[in-house]
Amino acid sequence: MSVNLLHTVIAENENGETNFSQNWSAVTEITGKGGYEGLLELADETITEIARLLESEQQSNGKPIFTYIGTAEEEWLEASYVGEFAPSMLGEEAFRAVRTILEADANGIKAVALFDLIARLEILVGFNGKDHCFARMRVTNAQADDVDVNRCVGNMAYMFKALGLGHTEKDECSDIIPLEVFEKAVNDNGHLTDMPQRLKEFVACAKRSGSTHVYWA
Repeated sequence: MSVNLLHTVIAENENGETNFSQNWSAVTEITGKGGYEGLLELADETITEIARLLESEQQSNGKPIFTYIGTAEEEWLEASYVGEFAPSMLGEEAFRAVRTILEADANGIKAVALFDLIARLEILVGFNGKDHCFARMRVTNAQADDVDVNRCVGNMAYMFKALGLGHTEKDECSDIIPLEVFEKAVNDNGHLTDMPQRLKEFVACAKRSGSTHVYWA
């Protein structure tokens, strides 16, 4: 299983609630709470249309959006896929076009509401066609401007151990670590990993975005 290194803002408000939890509460008000939190069921055809639309599309920061248009032949059947991207960093034309496709889905009211929310919160969305699970829109509660660090669970957990952050794996995700702790670990022990420069770029991006914490999931 592949996971991502993520950064987020966790700053307590007057009620003691964090921005991170506020964002997720708003997301799950639409997707529902329970085993499929952050996922919204869509038609398989909707995912394919979005993948086709966003093929070769770039975000405003120049980062390309990864898409795969599923195959129709039964013997080679593979689901369409759209990697994580930030709706808030799409051009107006592409944003409206994705929104129009979502609106036409049987679950369009919720899908459009969720897409608009993700854009407003400046977090990430992706899409999966039907595979081992239903075709779906998936939300990642992480800042829009990001530097990709993608690894399998074991490699990510090993990298955190090499950084001196201990054994962080817990249900295929890590503990949430203060950014300053993560930055010190990268400065002190980044040379013990296979991506010291990439990790420094990730820290710089997290600071640029005003993030306060780091985790992987």
